[in-house]
Amino acid sequence: NGRSIHFRNLRAVFNFAIKQETITCYPFRNFEFEYEETEKRSLSLQQMRDFINLPCAKHEQRYKDCFLLTFYFIGINCVDLSDLADPVDGRLQYLRSKTHKVYNIKVEPEAQALLDKYKGKQHLLCWFDTVKKYTSFANKCDYWLGEMGKRIGVDNLTLYWARHTWATFAYDLDIADDTITRSLGHSQTTGAQVTQVYIRTDSKKVDAANRAVIDYVLNNSK
Repeated sequence: NGRSIHFRNLRAVFNFAIKQETITCYPFRNFEFEYEETEKRSLSLQQMRDFINLPCAKHEQRYKDCFLLTFYFIGINCVDLSDLADPVDGRLQYLRSKTHKVYNIKVEPEAQALLDKYKGKQHLLCWFDTVKKYTSFANKCDYWLGEMGKRIGVDNLTLYWARHTWATFAYDLDIADDTITRSLGHSQTTGAQVTQVYIRTDSKKVDAANRAVIDYVLNNSK
């Protein structure tokens, strides 16, 4: 799917160049783009609760907490987690590396507790103070999550599962699709420019959705 996206971008460049009469060749006439259904990587509600209550070794705890923090931050990518600045007025605002869009999220108490626990000196989180690249931590995290996942009957558990899991629970709670879309930072279907008034409204909906998902897992509230 990633390669397909790159090829579509290349095709757009060729189409633009042809429209500008810069070139005449077009290599995509007989080229078909393949797409594969993305593998579902979501924990069930019981598996999520089992993971939260899973006894783990001291060296595993930080990776378990990283998964939970990722979940509390609506499936934030590890690269964005590593670059976070201090919250302002109880909210995190950052530029999502994948889409280059501004992302704004309320820091719930469960997330704040982990931020306090792992407060860093050079970074918001100490996990990234001792590594040159965030990928060093991310790779170790995915390895130990995989080991812990086996103990709850899940194969190949990684940080990315937190994102899928949050989205699945939001769907289970009948949260509107457009709110889930905005919560995950995906592009909206409409191409119209959103006014600041609507952005504020959507933020409130995202906040409510995240709180509902966390309560669903931790407090059995639906």
